[in-house]
Amino acid sequence: MSKARVWFGIATMACVACTDSFGPGIVGRWAAPGIELVTRTDGGELRLPCVSPFELSRLARFDTTGAIQFAGAAREMWYNYDFVFRGQLHGDTLSATLTVTAPDHVPAVVEYLMTPGADSGLERVVCLV
Repeated sequence: MSKARVWFGIATMACVACTDSFGPGIVGRWAAPGIELVTRTDGGELRLPCVSPFELSRLARFDTTGAIQFAGAAREMWYNYDFVFRGQLHGDTLSATLTVTAPDHVPAVVEYLMTPGADSGLERVVCLV
């Protein structure tokens, strides 16, 4: 192998190792009333009313176009549902769709416009324990 290829390989690995898994400007907290998404370089979490936060793996991340999609499930005492979160970044706004599927119910689709400085209001929600 030539020295140029070796150095190119090392440079490529260094760039990949140093990049932010969510991309520049996308790591942070995004919120709208009733929903909050926190993204970190090592994963993140989605917060919804009355359920434990959903931990996101490194695989649930924004792509190079600013799109994100992941799925999860709530299995708690009073709440039992699956969800799919899809979002697209447009400037400083994350347009998101949350599709919730609960047993014996028609799927519910809710759209959100999430911004970095918004208040989710989740701390003021009263839930059955």
